[in-house]
Amino acid sequence: GLKINIDGYISFKIRDVEEKLAEMEIYLSDIVAGTEQVLLPDKEYKLYLTSGEYKNRFFLNLASVPTDIPDVLPDNELFTIYSSHGILKAEIFSLPGEDGTLKICNLTGQIIFVTKVYEPGYHEFNPGIKDGIYIVSYITGTKMSSKKIIIQNQ
Repeated sequence: GLKINIDGYISFKIRDVEEKLAEMEIYLSDIVAGTEQVLLPDKEYKLYLTSGEYKNRFFLNLASVPTDIPDVLPDNELFTIYSSHGILKAEIFSLPGEDGTLKICNLTGQIIFVTKVYEPGYHEFNPGIKDGIYIVSYITGTKMSSKKIIIQNQ
Protein backbone atom coordinates (compact mmCIF):
# COMPACT_ATOMS: atom_id res chain seq x y z
CA GLY A 1 0.00 0.00 0.00
CA LEU A 2 0.86 3.65 -0.24
CA LYS A 3 -0.02 6.48 2.15
CA ILE A 4 0.27 10.11 1.07
CA ASN A 5 -0.08 12.99 3.52
CA ILE A 6 -0.30 15.87 0.99
CA ASP A 7 -1.61 16.24 -2.55
CA GLY A 8 1.03 16.21 -5.27
CA TYR A 9 2.97 14.35 -7.90
CA ILE A 10 4.57 11.00 -7.11
CA SER A 11 7.18 9.30 -9.22
CA PHE A 12 8.02 5.60 -9.29
CA LYS A 13 11.43 4.68 -10.67
CA ILE A 14 14.28 2.28 -10.04
CA ARG A 15 17.62 3.79 -9.14
CA ASP A 16 19.66 0.63 -8.66
CA VAL A 17 19.06 -3.05 -9.36
CA GLU A 18 20.97 -6.20 -8.42
CA GLU A 19 22.78 -7.98 -11.23
CA LYS A 20 20.48 -11.03 -11.19
CA LEU A 21 17.42 -8.77 -11.60
CA ALA A 22 18.96 -6.71 -14.42
CA GLU A 23 18.00 -9.44 -16.93
CA MET A 24 14.34 -9.24 -15.90
CA GLU A 25 11.58 -6.99 -17.14
CA ILE A 26 10.44 -4.85 -14.21
CA TYR A 27 7.24 -2.86 -14.52
CA LEU A 28 4.65 -1.14 -12.36
CA SER A 29 0.92 -1.85 -12.70
CA ASP A 30 -1.57 0.86 -11.77
CA ILE A 31 -4.86 -1.02 -11.40
CA VAL A 32 -7.05 2.11 -11.19
CA ALA A 33 -5.54 3.75 -14.28
CA GLY A 34 -5.29 0.39 -16.07
CA THR A 35 -1.68 1.02 -17.08
CA GLU A 36 1.60 -0.83 -16.94
CA GLN A 37 4.87 1.10 -17.10
CA VAL A 38 8.24 -0.56 -17.70
CA LEU A 39 10.67 0.86 -15.14
CA LEU A 40 13.95 -0.32 -16.65
CA PRO A 41 16.09 1.09 -18.13
CA ASP A 42 15.85 4.56 -16.54
CA LYS A 43 12.10 4.97 -17.03
CA GLU A 44 9.58 6.23 -14.49
CA TYR A 45 5.86 6.38 -13.81
CA LYS A 46 4.65 9.78 -12.59
CA LEU A 47 1.13 10.79 -11.59
CA TYR A 48 -0.78 13.24 -9.40
CA LEU A 49 -2.42 11.81 -6.28
CA THR A 50 -4.50 13.42 -3.56
CA SER A 51 -3.67 12.76 0.08
CA GLY A 52 -4.92 9.45 1.38
CA GLU A 53 -4.23 5.75 1.49
CA TYR A 54 -3.93 3.65 -1.66
CA LYS A 55 -4.22 -0.09 -1.04
CA ASN A 56 -4.08 -2.71 -3.81
CA ARG A 57 -3.63 -0.08 -6.50
CA PHE A 58 0.07 -0.36 -7.39
CA PHE A 59 1.93 -3.60 -8.04
CA LEU A 60 5.57 -4.16 -8.93
CA ASN A 61 5.89 -6.97 -11.49
CA LEU A 62 8.99 -8.95 -12.34
CA ALA A 63 8.99 -10.97 -15.55
CA SER A 64 11.78 -13.47 -16.04
CA VAL A 65 13.30 -14.72 -19.26
CA PRO A 66 10.66 -16.53 -21.34
CA THR A 67 10.51 -20.32 -21.15
CA ASP A 68 11.19 -22.59 -24.07
CA ILE A 69 7.46 -23.27 -24.54
CA PRO A 70 6.44 -21.48 -27.76
CA ASP A 71 3.54 -19.07 -27.89
CA VAL A 72 0.36 -20.35 -29.49
CA LEU A 73 -0.79 -18.53 -32.61
CA PRO A 74 -4.32 -17.07 -32.43
CA ASP A 75 -5.62 -19.31 -35.25
CA ASN A 76 -4.46 -22.38 -33.31
CA GLU A 77 -6.21 -21.52 -30.03
CA LEU A 78 -6.00 -24.13 -27.26
CA PHE A 79 -8.91 -22.90 -25.13
CA THR A 80 -11.43 -20.19 -24.35
CA ILE A 81 -12.58 -19.27 -20.87
CA TYR A 82 -14.92 -16.87 -19.12
CA SER A 83 -16.36 -16.38 -15.64
CA SER A 84 -19.99 -16.32 -14.58
CA HIS A 85 -20.79 -15.73 -10.89
CA GLY A 86 -17.37 -17.05 -9.85
CA ILE A 87 -17.65 -20.24 -11.95
CA LEU A 88 -15.08 -20.58 -14.73
CA LYS A 89 -16.47 -21.98 -17.96
CA ALA A 90 -13.83 -23.29 -20.35
CA GLU A 91 -13.84 -24.90 -23.76
CA ILE A 92 -10.67 -26.96 -24.25
CA PHE A 93 -10.05 -27.34 -27.99
CA SER A 94 -6.79 -29.26 -28.02
CA LEU A 95 -5.05 -31.82 -25.84
CA PRO A 96 -1.82 -32.75 -27.67
CA GLY A 97 -0.33 -34.31 -24.51
CA GLU A 98 -1.84 -37.01 -22.30
CA ASP A 99 -3.36 -34.30 -20.14
CA GLY A 100 -3.34 -30.56 -19.62
CA THR A 101 -2.94 -28.23 -16.69
CA LEU A 102 -5.15 -25.19 -16.11
CA LYS A 103 -3.73 -22.71 -13.62
CA ILE A 104 -4.87 -19.33 -12.36
CA CYS A 105 -2.38 -16.69 -11.20
CA ASN A 106 -3.01 -13.30 -9.68
CA LEU A 107 -1.34 -10.23 -11.21
CA THR A 108 1.71 -10.66 -8.99
CA GLY A 109 2.30 -14.14 -10.42
CA GLN A 110 1.16 -16.15 -7.41
CA ILE A 111 -0.57 -19.41 -8.37
CA ILE A 112 -4.07 -19.35 -6.90
CA PHE A 113 -5.64 -22.47 -8.45
CA VAL A 114 -4.37 -25.51 -10.41
CA THR A 115 -6.30 -28.41 -11.91
CA LYS A 116 -5.68 -31.18 -14.44
CA VAL A 117 -7.70 -31.59 -17.63
CA TYR A 118 -7.85 -35.08 -19.14
CA GLU A 119 -10.05 -34.54 -22.19
CA PRO A 120 -11.05 -31.76 -24.57
CA GLY A 121 -14.52 -30.24 -24.44
CA TYR A 122 -16.58 -28.08 -22.10
CA HIS A 123 -15.45 -27.85 -18.45
CA GLU A 124 -16.59 -25.86 -15.42
CA PHE A 125 -14.36 -25.02 -12.46
CA ASN A 126 -15.19 -23.43 -9.13
CA PRO A 127 -11.85 -22.08 -7.88
CA GLY A 128 -13.42 -20.20 -4.94
CA ILE A 129 -11.30 -17.08 -5.38
CA LYS A 130 -12.04 -13.42 -4.71
CA ASP A 131 -13.23 -10.91 -7.29
CA GLY A 132 -10.40 -9.56 -9.40
CA ILE A 133 -8.30 -9.78 -12.53
CA TYR A 134 -6.37 -13.00 -13.06
CA ILE A 135 -4.26 -14.77 -15.68
CA VAL A 136 -5.48 -18.23 -16.69
CA SER A 137 -2.91 -20.46 -18.38
CA TYR A 138 -3.50 -23.79 -20.08
CA ILE A 139 -0.47 -25.99 -20.72
CA THR A 140 -0.54 -29.28 -22.60
CA GLY A 141 2.25 -31.19 -24.30
CA THR A 142 4.61 -28.54 -25.68
CA LYS A 143 1.93 -25.86 -26.06
CA MET A 144 0.79 -23.10 -23.74
CA SER A 145 -1.79 -20.34 -23.93
CA SER A 146 -2.74 -17.65 -21.40
CA LYS A 147 -5.69 -15.33 -21.11
CA LYS A 148 -6.60 -12.44 -18.81
CA ILE A 149 -9.94 -12.91 -17.03
CA ILE A 150 -12.10 -10.90 -14.66
CA ILE A 151 -13.75 -12.94 -11.93
CA GLN A 152 -16.85 -11.58 -10.20
CA ASN A 153 -18.65 -13.79 -7.71
CA GLN A 154 -21.93 -11.88 -7.87
